[in-house]
Amino acid sequence: MRPRFFFKTAVIFMALYIAGTYFSMQARVLAAREENAALYRQQAVEQQKTAEMRDEAESPADRAFVMRKARELGYIVKDEEEIYINIYGKSE
Repeated sequence: MRPRFFFKTAVIFMALYIAGTYFSMQARVLAAREENAALYRQQAVEQQKTAEMRDEAESPADRAFVMRKARELGYIVKDEEEIYINIYGKSE
């Protein structure tokens, strides 16, 4: 009688352990899937931002802005400005 009791008790504990492990793993899988979905959404947003920034960088308006800022800072573009040097030393 006693060996059967221990066997039944061991089987019940084993079944409870397996069920608990199964449900715990299901919860972890669900959390990982939710995190994965969130990361995919974030990736889509970042790809959209990257595409917008690429479009802005390639636009002519951006080039004009860069050129205007360069002129404000004293930079010139090749063939944009001619500089004459007075080699005779006389001022006009």
